[in-house]
Amino acid sequence: MPKKSKSSSKSVKVSFSLNDLEKVLFTKDDANEMEQRLVNRIESVRRESQGGLEAVENRLSAKMEKGNSELKKDINDPNKHLTDLLKRYIDSHEQTTLSSN
Repeated sequence: MPKKSKSSSKSVKVSFSLNDLEKVLFTKDDANEMEQRLVNRIESVRRESQGGLEAVENRLSAKMEKGNSELKKDINDPNKHLTDLLKRYIDSHEQTTLSSN
């Protein structure tokens, strides 16, 4: 059976100067000020996040509106896609004809 080791406790004398303690301790006013700064920082981050979210929503709305207007154009001209393809084919054919001359 393993033997239990006895823990030895040593006393350590620690001394602080009043100046050292003043650096560590803070008052209730200090705590309130730190709390207020933390609350302000949280609110600031929340506002920044909200602004970023609104910017993303605005960009998506703009893209949706643009997409909807393009869809409306396509509905008004069902052959638009074919017309665009034909124009691109003619343009590329003209470019190859011009470059070969």
